[in-house]
Amino acid sequence: MPGTSPAPQLYEGVEVVHMRLHPLAVVAVLALAGCGYRDTTSVNPPVSSPADFMIYVQGASQGHSAGQIKQVPFGTPAPGWSTLYMVVDGPGGSTLRALDVKSGAVLHEAHLDAKYQLPTRGYAGKPGGLSENGQWLVLRHQESGRSNFLVVGTDFTGTPRRADLMGDFEFDAVTNDGRRLYLVEYTSADHMLYQVRQYDLAGGYLDPHVVVDKTSGALAMSGVRLTSLASRGGQYVYSLYVNGRRGPFIHALDTANGFATCVFLPRATSTRDQEQRWAEVISPDGQTLYAVNGSLGLITKMDISESFAKILRTSTFETIRAATRPAVADAWVTSDGGTLFTTADRGVIAIDTDSMAARARYLTDSTVDELALSPDGGWLFAIDGALGKVYELNAATGGLSQQITGLVMPAHIVGVQHL
Repeated sequence: MPGTSPAPQLYEGVEVVHMRLHPLAVVAVLALAGCGYRDTTSVNPPVSSPADFMIYVQGASQGHSAGQIKQVPFGTPAPGWSTLYMVVDGPGGSTLRALDVKSGAVLHEAHLDAKYQLPTRGYAGKPGGLSENGQWLVLRHQESGRSNFLVVGTDFTGTPRRADLMGDFEFDAVTNDGRRLYLVEYTSADHMLYQVRQYDLAGGYLDPHVVVDKTSGALAMSGVRLTSLASRGGQYVYSLYVNGRRGPFIHALDTANGFATCVFLPRATSTRDQEQRWAEVISPDGQTLYAVNGSLGLITKMDISESFAKILRTSTFETIRAATRPAVADAWVTSDGGTLFTTADRGVIAIDTDSMAARARYLTDSTVDELALSPDGGWLFAIDGALGKVYELNAATGGLSQQITGLVMPAHIVGVQHL
């Protein structure tokens, strides 16, 4: 009947769902393209073998190796994935270490006078704290109503800079010159209300002015941060939030000029866990940001080439819905920018970034928590944390090369390196 949603299709025990957007989002949506899925994507066939790569995975069984998988400690990877920064607690404080990812050798270490931790990049729990250029690492320590931050040069020379504050603060960003630290200050006990602050590391003071949202003039904001990404060059930090009343939005922080803008994304009728399955990824040329929700079948394409991010297009795509789903989502774009991979309730959806249509689905009977692409873009690696598996897939066809089992709670893919 006209005006009704297409009937769900059953596919290997789960539903393939055609989503209808919330009425407020209809104006931003283009029609669902195509007649469903094709068998392959436009990804170039791999010229390498998956055996040419080592996949470094963070999980409970550190040091465990199986095939081309090596589990490594919880830590923040440097750009290029060659170095991993980790913090080890000790009786009198903690120790910051820089490890060579391939060998596990300690490259540098420094003793810290308190039990500092690596900050995470939102709800997904991925470790963070690095400046975009990889030259500065921020650590956080909280105790007795105070938030203490340490900004360390990753060459382990010089004296770390400190920011000691009363209140509940969380790391947001550090500039590439190491002079300004941006923090999220929570103003409610449930961490739903917050404001963004700037700390001058050179002068040693918290700027009394709150970072303003230029789109509304608001000082206080509300939402749960899911993840964040830095632009090429590090001037902008794009954090993806969900707000129960207003829906998902991108908080774009201009670290050079000290202001922010918020871009609200279209939303669909959803449960709370579905709405928290948004992911974001930036195109290889740094000009486009994609926000995608594989549970809801929504994708938004944003132009981030100028000072103010703007939505170019929003579309729906057929997705795979199940009664249960991973708590978080992930997304990657191929090196040519032509295909986006994202996690659904089951499996992986391959989306054409030009037509914004889904054109392939992989691992449709598996729960996939996180993804990574090989440096040449030919191989897609997917984690099923509950089953302790890592799948190695031909990114062009979805063909399964191998699945590696026996890993204990694999959580995050630190990196994929050519051997």
